[in-house]
Amino acid sequence: MKLIIISGMVMLNMIFVSISILAQEGSGKVEEIMDPIDSFIEHKMKEGKIVGLSAALIVNKKLVWTKGYGYADKEKRIPFTPNTVMNIGSISKTFTGASLLHAVEDGLVALDEDINIYMPFKVINPFYPNEKITLRQLATHTSGITDRYEIYDKAYHEGGDSPESLGEFLKSYLDVNGEYYTKGNFLEKKPGSYRDYSNIAAALAGYIVEVASGESLS
Repeated sequence: MKLIIISGMVMLNMIFVSISILAQEGSGKVEEIMDPIDSFIEHKMKEGKIVGLSAALIVNKKLVWTKGYGYADKEKRIPFTPNTVMNIGSISKTFTGASLLHAVEDGLVALDEDINIYMPFKVINPFYPNEKITLRQLATHTSGITDRYEIYDKAYHEGGDSPESLGEFLKSYLDVNGEYYTKGNFLEKKPGSYRDYSNIAAALAGYIVEVASGESLS
């Protein structure tokens, strides 16, 4: 699913504020002001060629509005509803980040230590072997670890848990003796000096939380 930058955020925010006020007042008129939201979302879906999505608004921990738009399966004309199951994708990074900061608060890890003090295998940028890689760098996409997509794409597994654990995949990709290891898994950039969005680096941060806490990331 494509991510779209919504140019009308000011309008949307005004509508959401109105919904929030109505919800807090206990008014039953929330649905009455939803037409502009519907029109805006449907326009952006058409513009971004998005087949289906759902949205929700929560006020004071209470669900005050939710709706599905478009199709979960366009060919079969199955509508997209608030209960349609979606691939969580990079939203998992939000949970990884929260878990990481809890681990920091609990004294299990430190953001600026060399990650190898937590690891059962070594992770070293071959272009900068004397430079440490830190959790802060993993979390901010500045570690120098990059996604080599012919390998990264193979890691996708649908229909249940992957038969390859997170730790096994990361070791095969990052350990110098790993099956998927090449120098191309790293940038020729000093860790901490250059930002490059990396799913594998984020996964490594989650794996370190696993190791440090003794609990699976999931």
